[in-house]
Amino acid sequence: MKLWNPHCQRSVRPCRCQSENVEYRPERSRCLWKMSNAALDVIISHWEAVVCLVTFGITCKIPQMTMWTLIAVLPNLPIDKSWELEFFAFAHPADPRLEAICRSSIAAQALLKNFKHPFKRGCRPCAFLMADNCPKRFRSWEAMTDLRNAFAIAAVLHGWKHAVGSANIWFPQYSDYFDFYPLYPSPDGTGLICNGYALNSYDNAAAFEGQPYPDLPGPHGSFRVGVDKSLLNLLTAEWKAKYTISPSSWRQIAIFRSLSIAYRASGIPKGCEQLVFDIGIQLSLWVSAHECLVHPGPNGHAGVNQVLALLGKMQWRRHALSVRRRHVLRNDKLTKPMTYVQHLYRRLNDARNNFLHGNPVGAKNAFLGPVSRELLSIQVAPLIYCAALEAMLTVRQPRKKRTTEEIVVAVFRYNPLENALLITREKRKKY
Repeated sequence: MKLWNPHCQRSVRPCRCQSENVEYRPERSRCLWKMSNAALDVIISHWEAVVCLVTFGITCKIPQMTMWTLIAVLPNLPIDKSWELEFFAFAHPADPRLEAICRSSIAAQALLKNFKHPFKRGCRPCAFLMADNCPKRFRSWEAMTDLRNAFAIAAVLHGWKHAVGSANIWFPQYSDYFDFYPLYPSPDGTGLICNGYALNSYDNAAAFEGQPYPDLPGPHGSFRVGVDKSLLNLLTAEWKAKYTISPSSWRQIAIFRSLSIAYRASGIPKGCEQLVFDIGIQLSLWVSAHECLVHPGPNGHAGVNQVLALLGKMQWRRHALSVRRRHVLRNDKLTKPMTYVQHLYRRLNDARNNFLHGNPVGAKNAFLGPVSRELLSIQVAPLIYCAALEAMLTVRQPRKKRTTEEIVVAVFRYNPLENALLITREKRKKY
């Protein structure tokens, strides 16, 4: 890399040094610049240099450049910018780091440039990158997928909060967008390997031609990944705690086990090719994700009562969500006083039992209430799970002790979730 000296109008090559602080003196260095007493302005691309003029030379603090490694490609992910998460990044196709990776590996170049849509339209996949200064404790595959799951769930929940009751879809709602492509660069950098349950293979990267999922829309217009940043920050803090503290506490184990199941639950309902049963399988996974979240440990038990207790801790701003009412069951018995979200989860759990235990089911069982409302289980379940995560991760203070700033922040933070839940109480609009 060359530095441009604006005073002598020519480039000079800096000395390489392992130390972070380097002091250049006239008798020791050949790269001393002769200059006037004017201030020195040096623009260095990708370097953060602090240059200070002193009497006998120049003192430079030049940290080493960060190198990035390609972990996987995500051909379905519609992002409009690169997302940086600790020592990892979800890189946009135009990110300059990807060009450097392409120049260093034939296999990486094939994965990043040889994708096309089924109808021959061009497709530039996003990439999941790891920095070379990433600590060893974060380098395991489990740690990387846990971080991916946290990012995906924060995005999927954000998408559903803005999709329920809306005529337009602006954000991804399904975790399929965040799937890693199952081929990875080989260690020699010339081939692509697949190491799965059904296939173990090694193929020449030069012949590779990839395609994204044909049943997912590609990036277009304003459709892009949006993330609940407050929730993502909470999940990232739990992720760091899980892999920093040894052994990991049960709290972090339960959270990320729950996120793994939620990742599968938030995928597109497909596989059986019968919509009702596909939805039944999805809502069953959502119930499992809730129960994993509240599981107390090896000697404990998690069930519907534990989940309802967690949801009861959520502090709602709207009266329609915070008021506790009894509902009449089929046997004319009354339920305990519950909030609206608790009643939704009770219905979700009942629907799950009907699907998994072989009880008679129909199209109505895919809804958590009247069919005329926005109560399709795969729409409502993410909203319930978002409330459960917030109740689990957020430390709540009594309303009387909260400052005005905290109240205002809470209003803007929970307004999308509360609006979406209130929409599920209304009749479905006809567009």
